[in-house]
Amino acid sequence: MAGLQQFKLDTAWPYDILNIRDQGGDVKETMHVKMLRGAIFEVDTEASEPTRWKLVTLRGKDQILFEDGYVVKVYDGNRTLVEVTRTELVPTEVSEETPLTDAAQALKEADALLITSGAGMGVDSGLGTFRGRNSGVWPPLKAMQKDFSEMSCPNWFGSDPRLAWAFWHFRHQAYALGTPHAGYSILAKWGKDLKYGLFSATSNIDGHWARTEGVGPERLYECHGTVMRMQPVHGDGIWATDPAEYAKLNVPSWDLSPGEHVEVQISGGWIAAVVGADGGTMQVSGQSRAVQGVRRAGGPDLMRVSADSELPKCRDGRPARPNVLMFGDWNVDCAIIDEQYDAMKHWLSSIPKDARLVIVEVGAGTAVSTIRRLSESTAQRFPQSALIRVNLEDSKVPSSIRRSIPVGGLGALDALSRIDALLS
Repeated sequence: MAGLQQFKLDTAWPYDILNIRDQGGDVKETMHVKMLRGAIFEVDTEASEPTRWKLVTLRGKDQILFEDGYVVKVYDGNRTLVEVTRTELVPTEVSEETPLTDAAQALKEADALLITSGAGMGVDSGLGTFRGRNSGVWPPLKAMQKDFSEMSCPNWFGSDPRLAWAFWHFRHQAYALGTPHAGYSILAKWGKDLKYGLFSATSNIDGHWARTEGVGPERLYECHGTVMRMQPVHGDGIWATDPAEYAKLNVPSWDLSPGEHVEVQISGGWIAAVVGADGGTMQVSGQSRAVQGVRRAGGPDLMRVSADSELPKCRDGRPARPNVLMFGDWNVDCAIIDEQYDAMKHWLSSIPKDARLVIVEVGAGTAVSTIRRLSESTAQRFPQSALIRVNLEDSKVPSSIRRSIPVGGLGALDALSRIDALLS
């Protein structure tokens, strides 16, 4: 028994019942449990004759303590006692396909599909997330030593509009010129022929769901707006983004090499610096410094739209900005966001409470948890629902969700393609 062993809990499905048996195999007690069916965990049994085993990993729970070969306590993340059980451990072959198989089964039974998505959905389209292992946004952020959220604030349009538009030019071009990956079409296909259809809710501002056949603007809630719309910096009014306006903005390329000698702006003046090993941070006298501008000697500032470019404006000449809900944003025009939200509410209200609604959440982060909260609250409204959470780094689902299917360790397209293959 020494070494790492894998087990599953032996429970009766779909009734959420755990039979507690004595050593002779007779059932002594039957108790209700919270979705322990098929829970996969690893047990470290380095001792040749262990009397207490410690959990290494577990889908849907945080910790289990083992004693004398029996499960005695199950804890959640807050060390709160969830269940007290006495059931034998049953060794079994463990496959990473288990949650994918569960996801496919839930989709086969579905009456309606709610697709919820965050930044992780766009990674396979070549778009970086804002945090985590696939993070990668505007390169000058490293030179500024600022987080994405600090740059994605509306105040920059007043204090430094050319810096603001260089940032939003980068984002718009990445989104508008990028192509939605095949996972978008896979999800749309799953919901196409369901009894109550589908709806998509996303925190992404890339406009990719609006371009997906079978979803489009009519089945879409973009809770943070989109770069495909514009509005005044101050005041109301929304119009479609003109790609030509972005195309004519002259933003110098950030093509610096590690060790290259440049000039940086600090406190209003330009001084000599060296590009750091990552191609973004700036070294001044051997120390990493946060800078407000970067240029080659005598050249244009690489962090800003060139002075000869006209910045986007409203028809009446007022400064414009993307119709995106930014951090600390009190001036975003929410008219279309609110219309989309009302459309989603209307769709959800048209679905009977006993319908088998499946929520497929893809790539939604925890730092800004709008989409995760929407997924969870919707799942709790529909007793027969299932929440499939696809997340490379954090697929855990709260125990309050009755039927939860965490799909972790896989990217969006990989996970969706595998589930689709099982459905086929």
